[in-house]
Amino acid sequence: MDKHFIFLFAIRNMTFRKLRAALTIIGMLIGISTIVFLVSFAFGLEKLVKNEISNGNAMQLIDVGTGNSQIVKLNGDAVARIKELSDVKAIESISNVAAMEKTVNKDKPLDLSFFVVSKGYLGLSGYSLKYGSDQSLQKGDGPFPVLINEGLLDELKIEGGQAAIGKRIYLDLIVPKQITGSEPVSLPDLEFEVVGIVDGNSASGVFMHKEFVADIPINNFSKLKVSTISVSNIEAVQKQIEGLGFKTEYVGETVKQVEQVFNLFKIILAGFGTIALVVAGLGMLNTLTISLLERTKEVALLKIIGVKSKDIRHIFLAEAITMGIFGGIIGVAFGYFLSRVTNKVIDAIAVNSGGDPATLFIFPFWFVALVLIFAITTGLLTGFYPAIRASKINPLDVIRYE
Repeated sequence: MDKHFIFLFAIRNMTFRKLRAALTIIGMLIGISTIVFLVSFAFGLEKLVKNEISNGNAMQLIDVGTGNSQIVKLNGDAVARIKELSDVKAIESISNVAAMEKTVNKDKPLDLSFFVVSKGYLGLSGYSLKYGSDQSLQKGDGPFPVLINEGLLDELKIEGGQAAIGKRIYLDLIVPKQITGSEPVSLPDLEFEVVGIVDGNSASGVFMHKEFVADIPINNFSKLKVSTISVSNIEAVQKQIEGLGFKTEYVGETVKQVEQVFNLFKIILAGFGTIALVVAGLGMLNTLTISLLERTKEVALLKIIGVKSKDIRHIFLAEAITMGIFGGIIGVAFGYFLSRVTNKVIDAIAVNSGGDPATLFIFPFWFVALVLIFAITTGLLTGFYPAIRASKINPLDVIRYE
């Protein structure tokens, strides 16, 4: 029997029992749409987290430190040794210095994070200048020029935005021995001028370029950021740096850990949808089995007029596959629609709360194709038992007993 005719025959049989077929397809639809909705949500969250971790050129950066070593030092010699490595594009440094601000509240001094950075460090770290200009960071006869982050403005009771440019702050600095290379050094009542505001509210930070440290003993660095020529060779550079005795951190390792966590998360979410799909498959099995019992005479008649057992089996399999196809396609479409509506609602809430809209659901093509194949396979497996049972019907027994 022609395969095209078999599928037409199967569709015709489904139209005779529209309600039963529709309910079976709806069961399949619920399972598929649940899988699509939940797993696409996991894909969206994974991308958001990975983008947050690896923003900008972070995938080409290696953070270099000394760990807990008292022997290895991050100093000018270390920078020179790392620069000699192949595929190293640039090296930027940061040194952490303790700072205390006493002019705002003399009874309760404000502890600050004071960072002495190389010129390109802030750019590599993802900071952006919101107000002021880097061109202002030039040492003159006046106070030290510094950048501060937005989180510090309120604590210093400085008006935000462009109005903060030119403000003076007075700090006591304590340079730890890890940075001086010898003994801690206290530098009281140093005057600084705010020449720029960088984004970031998480910590109260003051940034000064290391070109101005003639009066501040900075001999070692807290951390280095090493930029590589390309992502492809970053692991080789990382191993070479570790071979020099330094500790390294690479955001790509964090991204891999995130991927592992989300892969497990996707499997768990897909499992919930699969449970619904298994229930739908059992419903389809019940539908096809009842259909077989109701069509015993029809099957016997087909065999009497010469239809082969193989073709009988194919007819029932075609019915199961057809329901799987309809359930899969409609389920994917419904899951996509539901996710888009949910995303719009969440975006509206985020915007009204002062946040930014985000894409929370992602549909990779391979995932959609896999879901459709899964739906069709479920229909095929469900249809095997009724199909085999139908192909074994003996028309003589049917005539004798029915």
